[in-house]
Amino acid sequence: MILRKWGYEGEEMEEMLGRIEAKPRAWLDIMMAFELNLAPVAPEAPRESAVVVGGSTLLGHLIPLLPFLFLGSRTVLAAYVAVVLSGITLFLIGWYEAKLTIGVLWKSGLRMTIIGLGSGFAGFLIGHFVTMY
Repeated sequence: MILRKWGYEGEEMEEMLGRIEAKPRAWLDIMMAFELNLAPVAPEAPRESAVVVGGSTLLGHLIPLLPFLFLGSRTVLAAYVAVVLSGITLFLIGWYEAKLTIGVLWKSGLRMTIIGLGSGFAGFLIGHFVTMY
């Protein structure tokens, strides 16, 4: 129990528990913070998150398509450029993530590149084998 961790015992703990239960908002805040490890969310946070995620998704989908828009009929060259451009972008995203959090810049960049290109290659293989049959 939370109160025991804070050093409350016996009658003192019962009194404190009674005071918390008497105020539902305090009870909810304590449960959210210390039992569920959740922090309050500002009302505008979901909207901002949706804009960031949506914009990132759109940008992330456009990056590998750009070479095909500019190279037109040279599809093999455009595919190679798309893979290289995607790899560079993925590395920079991983590098930036490590810069914001705790991590080794090049390791995080390399990890993101491997995961991103690996999942893209897996999707390519699945599509290739599905269209064969």
